[in-house]
Amino acid sequence: MKKTIGTRVLIAVLASCFSCCALADTEVDVIKSMSYYNPKIKLVHKLAAFDGLLLGFDGGEWGGALIFLDKQGRATKVYDSNIRGIVTAGHRILVFSGLAYMGSNEGKIVELNQVASDPPSARELVVLEGEPSAVRQVDEQTVVFQVFTGFDRDGKMTYACKSFVNGFVSNLIGCATADN
Repeated sequence: MKKTIGTRVLIAVLASCFSCCALADTEVDVIKSMSYYNPKIKLVHKLAAFDGLLLGFDGGEWGGALIFLDKQGRATKVYDSNIRGIVTAGHRILVFSGLAYMGSNEGKIVELNQVASDPPSARELVVLEGEPSAVRQVDEQTVVFQVFTGFDRDGKMTYACKSFVNGFVSNLIGCATADN
């Protein structure tokens, strides 16, 4: 279920809180006015799409969300999860979400669609075996990413390398990207 958020509920101290994306003043006002605004929740991804703007937030154990900001400044929560990446793959807009925290480790790939002038809606495409990271678009159809798989004997974090091509997730040998 999509939840529309009042414009004055989403936008307050962005300059110090959001690390990835330069935002226009109206975008900042919308984000600061979000009813669930928490300074620990960071704006980590931004993509112009659907005649508006997709804003992806990640707050780890404090949660995250995908927000659609239309041209009139109205914000709508499209998906309720930590956003780990937003990419276009051909005609698709894909959102990678997930969390690895306190023994849980989950991830999903979600596809966004829009009907007429409604806000976009999210449809879960793939359940991943862990939290995705290092999401990179390689070409028009291919997205590569890592999935957190746990810890090795020495306590180092381990990742599986994956690709998403034409709707299918495949394993890759060796990771070409590093996260954080």
